[in-house]
Amino acid sequence: MSTTAYTDGVGPYVTRRTELMAGGPMTVAASSPVVRRRWWLYSLLLASIGCAVAFLGVIYGALLVGVPSQDPTPEMARREAFHVAVSGWIMIIGGGLFVCGGFALLCALSVRAASRGRG
Repeated sequence: MSTTAYTDGVGPYVTRRTELMAGGPMTVAASSPVVRRRWWLYSLLLASIGCAVAFLGVIYGALLVGVPSQDPTPEMARREAFHVAVSGWIMIIGGGLFVCGGFALLCALSVRAASRGRG
């Protein structure tokens, strides 16, 4: 199979693909663009979502727990402990998403720099 590609200023397009079918060559026209993945953008989006989730965890804790009561009943103490735990888990999940997005961003940018260096 052979592929001919050209760039027209907008992006790379495949013009013609020749395949051997039923004993002879067949030319198939393909006008769809070759997709270039922008992994750095996806990883930056993941890191941003992680920051937003962690911030929502802080807001959740501040709104529902806020300043604890000085002499809470056992029910109030259990409720405050529950909301503090939920807030903590939301912040941990957001921090994990942020770390994963940051690591993916570093990997994507290093692969991009390495591939441009080979060019």
